[in-house]
Amino acid sequence: MSAASCARVPIENVHSGKVLEVADAQERAGAPVAPAHLRRRRRAPSHQHWRLIPTGPAADGPGPYEIANHHSSLLLHVGTNAPAALALQAADGHRNRQWQLLPG
Repeated sequence: MSAASCARVPIENVHSGKVLEVADAQERAGAPVAPAHLRRRRRAPSHQHWRLIPTGPAADGPGPYEIANHHSSLLLHVGTNAPAALALQAADGHRNRQWQLLPG
């Protein structure tokens, strides 16, 4: 499955009901990503839309995935220093840009 064929969807937190959003719809690497209220249920803005891109098989299930923002095409990245912050970064194969979906 190519990145272009992946569905684009908001990613919602089960507890808060908030979705991942790129602050101020920025398109640069390092732009912060934070929870926010979904702006429009049917047509959320593209900086609240994400694509799951398979990066290879996992030992015990699907994934891992890269999560790309639809607006910028940059990947969701988690920082390795405390406090860990979510931000956008370019694709470069680092594992801190790969995500595993776990059953709830």
